[in-house]
Amino acid sequence: MNSYYCHFSVRNGAETIRPTLDSILNQTIKPKKIVVVQDGSIDETAKILDEYSNSNKGLFEIISTNNKTVDFSRLPKFWNMCLREGYDYQFIIADDVVFPNDYCERLIHEMELDPQLVIASGNYFNKIPNSDMTPSGAGRMIKESFFKNLGGRYYEKVGYESWILFEALRIGHRIKNFKDLKFSHLKPLGRTHAFSEFAPSMRALGYDPLMVIGRCIRNLIYFHEMPRRSTIRVLIDYIKPLGNDGYISPYPEEFRKFVKQYQRARIRRFIRRYFLGMKT
Repeated sequence: MNSYYCHFSVRNGAETIRPTLDSILNQTIKPKKIVVVQDGSIDETAKILDEYSNSNKGLFEIISTNNKTVDFSRLPKFWNMCLREGYDYQFIIADDVVFPNDYCERLIHEMELDPQLVIASGNYFNKIPNSDMTPSGAGRMIKESFFKNLGGRYYEKVGYESWILFEALRIGHRIKNFKDLKFSHLKPLGRTHAFSEFAPSMRALGYDPLMVIGRCIRNLIYFHEMPRRSTIRVLIDYIKPLGNDGYISPYPEEFRKFVKQYQRARIRRFIRRYFLGMKT
């Protein structure tokens, strides 16, 4: 019960993709398949992927596109294009991540020990001690049995990375970020998108306004997830209305209601613990 496949998309990742692929190939439990969307790169990315594919016969599956535009709605489509069957886990990465050699083995071990743990990752946030962090986007391992029960596909709309986390919690499963299991991003986070999707994602998912404000205040103080300028932009963009359908549109109301209730419970626990001195 430890087979997994790895998938990601890349555009112009020649500067970082070699150490990323090396870290995957050096895992103590190796993937059975690596599925890559090569998204219209104009640098040496395609050549590097071919080199690794030729050196590891049958391991790589490369899907090439001719995209030239920066349209973030294509990204969940790529995740769905990469989905494969016949594995116990899917492992989602990015083109600039480097993992310790035992990273996947550790996650699989933890998930085998706990049948209710269906999504897990290591940690690349290091600035806020005792932060209640959820599994990261890149570096997350997902149980395929759980994923298939959700329908076996991602929503192709803003917030798709967070949707599956909240859905796991909503139906009674567990998710976890193992803070002691460190990995690194080789590129500054948000370099390509300036966190432009944070606000519409939170609106679409049904975030409680107090959670949005608190998250932004935390960023302004600690400079944690995103630069301060991007944090101000998130606050401004959050009040903008969503469309009724398409990429930037709300998730089902029942799901949004759960997200708000879950976050309000977290806010109450935070107040009791840090302002009232009560154990939670």
